[in-house]
Amino acid sequence: ISYLDRATTFGYDVGMSIKNCVKDIAEKLSVKERDVATLSQWLYIFTKGYVSNLRSRRALPNDYWTAETVEDYMRCKVINFPIGVHNEEMRRDAFRTWIISRKLADEREKDKKNLFVCTYNPTTQEVNFVKNICLNVETKVETLGLLEHINLGTVKITDQFFNLVTFGTSITMGARIFIRRIFPIQNESDERLEKVIVTEAKKGENLTHIDDCHVLVIQEGGHTTGLDFDKYIISKIREITVHFEPKSDCSGDHVDIPLDPKISIAHVLKKLSDSTGIDPKTLELFKCYSTKSMMKRPAEFPVEIESEKNLETLLEWCKEGVKTIFYRLKSESKKQIGSPQSRPLDQQLEEALSQSSASTSKLELCDENLKLEAPSVEEDIMDTA
Repeated sequence: ISYLDRATTFGYDVGMSIKNCVKDIAEKLSVKERDVATLSQWLYIFTKGYVSNLRSRRALPNDYWTAETVEDYMRCKVINFPIGVHNEEMRRDAFRTWIISRKLADEREKDKKNLFVCTYNPTTQEVNFVKNICLNVETKVETLGLLEHINLGTVKITDQFFNLVTFGTSITMGARIFIRRIFPIQNESDERLEKVIVTEAKKGENLTHIDDCHVLVIQEGGHTTGLDFDKYIISKIREITVHFEPKSDCSGDHVDIPLDPKISIAHVLKKLSDSTGIDPKTLELFKCYSTKSMMKRPAEFPVEIESEKNLETLLEWCKEGVKTIFYRLKSESKKQIGSPQSRPLDQQLEEALSQSSASTSKLELCDENLKLEAPSVEEDIMDTA
């Protein structure tokens, strides 16, 4: 999910200690913890994964220094970024983003990982934080991408695992558990990473690629409808912002809605209805044409819901600028049924020809009348005499 969009920005003096920064952030974000002094900051380093203690090597062998102030943190920031990497900005964003949480095990204990536990309601699609847990794992180095080799954990899924995760929660029968892995510098929209991003924990199997700050999600049971968590999270990752614009200037509002390109046209209508308050049965959608050689304009005719595969096909010709879909009320099209522009071209031509023929006959008739009523030359001479 685009969690960075909901992040809050803070600024501190370079001489301020990291502990005091964490305490101030926790208080301003209303982090629920008995003693905020027990909280730590987690940030992502591409060679190590999530860490809370920033340590860098000095010139001497086996000699390290630990970051204690904002100045030290900024010095680490310079050290931890190689030159010329293809995703430099993503690495910087990951390093600048702190996760404030209670630490149950030191990250130097490689066989222990600090994880979050949340619940997920498949009907309402709400995710709620429950607790932190420390999970014992077997570790090995995994390669996720270019220059990213991280010590990640593996655990066998047993009854003990399910009991540890669900302990202290009011979980009903039929609940399922998923792991949401977060690797900030990887391109999550890449379909090849879907199985790494989210996996269901199934009894008897191994759960791999576990790092600190990953999330174990308990999907509530007893729901007959809704979306499973793995499908939900992949859909959220694929989301793009679509601009909905009324086909005529005075027929509606301009609306921006985040949507998964794979959803059906019927689902698009429902989302638009939720945002505008208009009954989806009364709405028509129009493709947008926008290319380098063509200014943005709506299609002449509305899309047929049955013929379009999904939102992606609806946007196939909107290649330049903001992804746009035009819409209008069906009642507006009914008003235009009697207008010349709405009738087929053949019918318009026939009507034009018949009108032209009628006008010619009328003109000829008028000419005949004029001939009958006009006096002759001899009558004119007699009148003048």
